[in-house]
Amino acid sequence: MQTGSEVELFNGKGCRGTATVLSVHKNATVVKTAELESVSLKRETRITLATSLPKGDRQKWLIEKLTELGVDRVIPLETERGVAQPTDSALERLERVALEACKQSRNEWLLQIDPPVAWSELDRVLKPNTLKLIAHPYPVSKRMGATENSGQESGKNRPLSPLPVVVGMRALQQWLPQTFPPEIVVAIGPEGGFTDDEVEFTLQHDWLPWILTHNILRVETAVMMSAILAIDYVTQP
Repeated sequence: MQTGSEVELFNGKGCRGTATVLSVHKNATVVKTAELESVSLKRETRITLATSLPKGDRQKWLIEKLTELGVDRVIPLETERGVAQPTDSALERLERVALEACKQSRNEWLLQIDPPVAWSELDRVLKPNTLKLIAHPYPVSKRMGATENSGQESGKNRPLSPLPVVVGMRALQQWLPQTFPPEIVVAIGPEGGFTDDEVEFTLQHDWLPWILTHNILRVETAVMMSAILAIDYVTQP
């Protein structure tokens, strides 16, 4: 950038505008704004992903793609089988990734990345009237027990039998009310999945099971799939 260059600015909160560079210094650039515009969200329902984070560079990829899609908020989850708990410096790096992805995708709304939250404390950071979904590859029941919902057999989960009271299905609209809620939160577990106790905890606290697919997905695949389906549904005409 040089003096006289035209630039486009945004604040990550729905405000954008044009400006002219007045001066360029080593650690700062001075600009004069010419026109500012407030941009409203294209949908009334906020989309939040509460997820265990994968390892390494897959975290950056996940944050980058969620920003491009227009997800509003990510809550890193601390779960029993989680493998990556981000430090403060790691969260700062992820915030920079979200900022660069905003610029690239011309998204005026910056992805909000919360501090890590323990699974048992997740409800505390959610607003009232939030639709809460837990992505789980098997049917689950409110009268579940350790052998009903995951049937620990050689350390692997297996489908539920017999028919439960509450069964997760792939169709998102099964759980959506007549009017869209102010926020939809989808919880995604770690590579090893949620434990029986974690799944039972959600059902006791008004979380609803959502089967994305019967295949076992990597964390970032499940996050992308749930984000795309949720955003697509709430933006339908």
